[in-house]
Amino acid sequence: MTSVVTQVPKISNRMAFERKLSLTWVIRRIKEAQLYEG
Repeated sequence: MTSVVTQVPKISNRMAFERKLSLTWVIRRIKEAQLYEG
């Protein structure tokens, strides 16, 4: 039981971390596109 409880947060944290990285990358690309167009 304890092993499952300790493994689940690691997976969710990693997914959230990767999702956060992809979000910041998309936002950065959008800002660059706006700078080039503007």
